[in-house]
Amino acid sequence: MRTQITDPVKIRFRNTKDGGKSIFLDYSLNGKRKFEFLKLYLLPGKGKEIKAHNDNVMLMAQARKGQRLQDLQDDRRISELSAPQGSSVRFCDYVEQLCEKENITEKTKKAYRNMARFVKEFYTDRMTFRKIDGNFLKDFILRLIDYTPAYHYKSKEGKRLGNNTIVAVYSVLRSVIGKAYRDGILPSNPTEEFRVSDYVKGTETERAYLELEELRRFATVETRHLLEKQAFVFSCICGLRVSDVRKLTWGDIKKVGDNYKIEIRQKKTRDRLSNPLSPEILHWLPERSDEALSSDIVFPLVAEQYVNDKIREIAKEAGIHKHLSFHSARHTCATMMLTLGVDLYTVSKLLGHRRVTTTQIYGNIVDKKKREAVDMIPDFMQ
Repeated sequence: MRTQITDPVKIRFRNTKDGGKSIFLDYSLNGKRKFEFLKLYLLPGKGKEIKAHNDNVMLMAQARKGQRLQDLQDDRRISELSAPQGSSVRFCDYVEQLCEKENITEKTKKAYRNMARFVKEFYTDRMTFRKIDGNFLKDFILRLIDYTPAYHYKSKEGKRLGNNTIVAVYSVLRSVIGKAYRDGILPSNPTEEFRVSDYVKGTETERAYLELEELRRFATVETRHLLEKQAFVFSCICGLRVSDVRKLTWGDIKKVGDNYKIEIRQKKTRDRLSNPLSPEILHWLPERSDEALSSDIVFPLVAEQYVNDKIREIAKEAGIHKHLSFHSARHTCATMMLTLGVDLYTVSKLLGHRRVTTTQIYGNIVDKKKREAVDMIPDFMQ
């Protein structure tokens, strides 16, 4: 008797009003059945052109299915590392598993591997997650401070690492530890109680954001990159991180009486976020099709670098000459709310910050703007 092999990702079809078919994927994610509509449609009827169109659409559907299969396999490999004896997992092996995932950028892979080089040099590549606690974080920072390489990442020969480099390396380490905690490898996240600023101060970098008038120009400029524009302005108004905008579903946007709110679990912190939405923000949602399910993605954005390039292109079309990225939308939201008089604590909660001190960075920007405004007042005594 032959064993039937079950396809973990199936291509399925739903009839449309015009007699065609809408294509979606059917698969299981974290034990729950998921339907992912691809926004791909088969045309009704016959003929050479219709057949060519439908053949091309099916090729695209097969490609999307292959990508989803790869994503599921990557997630399974990570979960295997998260087995009951997770803390015995070697740190550098886990980092390499993260680098093998196809949905992270080359820039992120390079940052992960550069950080792992320090771990290998300080503690060997056999170090496991059992070693990672508050004492380890302190020791790692102190070793970075004292480190004088012959040649290393962002360092000239014989010169110690700069403060900004140390902070950057620690930020990558913190990100990896956070992922390991969410994957169940660590029982707790020691980075939540550790402050790198107690040991090293980085130079405050300039945070690109849009002034209110610039945001109006960005929002009203004509552009062919409508989806990227909608997603960016949406984030400018509500302050969601790009990671949360990417995974936002129609079911996350809920109607309560005559008002709307958003309810999500933040990808970065895993904390729940429940915020009211202004009527203005609804204009920046893409049009929802009749076939769309509550589990469908609202903003189907592609690669991070592509999106950032398009945002800069839109800004240029609007006459804005700033080096923007999608994260600039979050900076814009925070700065705009503080400028309009919203108190720091409320802004902190709207942004989903765990600590008000994180939000204080934006308060410092607003204070600087106020000082510049006051300094522009002429001296009436002269």
